[in-house]
Amino acid sequence: MVYLRGQYWVVVDQVITHCPRQITPLWHFHPDCTVTLQGESAVSTDRGVGNLRILPCASLSWSIELVRGQEEPVQGWWSGTYNQKLPSTTAVYSAQISGPTTFAWILLPALGPVSCPTVQLLSISEEAISLGIDRPGHPRDIVAVRLAGTDPVDLGNTLVLDGDCAIYQKKHRPLVAHGTVTDATGKILAQHPHGFSEDKEGPLAPDHRQGKTLD
Repeated sequence: MVYLRGQYWVVVDQVITHCPRQITPLWHFHPDCTVTLQGESAVSTDRGVGNLRILPCASLSWSIELVRGQEEPVQGWWSGTYNQKLPSTTAVYSAQISGPTTFAWILLPALGPVSCPTVQLLSISEEAISLGIDRPGHPRDIVAVRLAGTDPVDLGNTLVLDGDCAIYQKKHRPLVAHGTVTDATGKILAQHPHGFSEDKEGPLAPDHRQGKTLD
């Protein structure tokens, strides 16, 4: 998981299998959330409170339904304490895969209506995935995550990631977790650990927590 502080999360899933399977990722919303489907995204739409849009990014054909308070099979319930059961909306995504598969999700929060970004799958393999995320009013973000191996990952604009993950936004210094971002000449533009001071470099400074947190 990659978190760009105060902006969005990118969750990367990888399923390793050597035969055809149906996969069914589930996203559970709180019972108070009003949830709708907008294309392939599930989004809460309550006024004046925090909302969340969940948007898949994959070379898969998703079948999507919202389930709430279903008894057979049991799905769409929430329990805050022991012996308590409340109906809650679950976004059920289903797809067929034929072998090892990597895909990603964009989790975009907002107070009130949540904008819908355009997400492009730039490259994908068992070793790495890279996405282009276009949000209204923001330059494009390139997000790259290396899942295995040691091969460099292309960030576009002649930039290369050699590390766990990175985010590149035009006219900003790249962010990186546990590695480096270099240009075509091999010059290191970002490095972590030994990252940058937020006071000197502005708000884009790498920080590693549970998962990968970049801000």
